[in-house]
Parts: sequence; structure tokens; C-alpha cells
Amino acid sequence: MATAQETFVSGRSGTTSARSAAAATNFKLEFLFGQALAEGCDTVIAVGGLQSNFARLTAAACAKLGLGCELVLSQMVPRDDHS
Repeated sequence: MATAQETFVSGRSGTTSARSAAAATNFKLEFLFGQALAEGCDTVIAVGGLQSNFARLTAAACAKLGLGCELVLSQMVPRDDHS
């Protein structure tokens, strides 16, 4: 029985504006998916919040490339920046 090779993907882009965050996410995914395909991976695991755009883009890219996709989504606790 064949086992699935998997790659772990983290969704932190580190950018501030929505447009630059989307561009950084797309660039990051392009790089990570290229690496995953080069290594023969057939499943991608992404971790993020319930409304994670990174997770959505990862799932879409997996579907387009014919890769399996496992999303580990959690309800994130709101930040309290008023301290």
C-alpha cells in the first residue's frame, strides 16, 4: 500500500496591506507548490483560522493541480491590541 507524501504549509505572510498580502500569499504558494510537486508530494496540509484566505487559496491550488488537500482550521481568538 502506497503512503502519501505530505508537505506542511503555514499561512503567515507578514505583510500589512490586503493587496500586498494577497500577492505575497500567491508568491508563497507558487514557490511551495513547485517544491511539493518537485518532491513528488500528493497531499498538502494547510493550517489556519476558519476564515483563512490562505487556506482557501491552498485548497483551490490543490484542486487545480490534482493534489490532495487537508485543511486544519481553528477558531482564532481575537487579538486585544488595546493594552
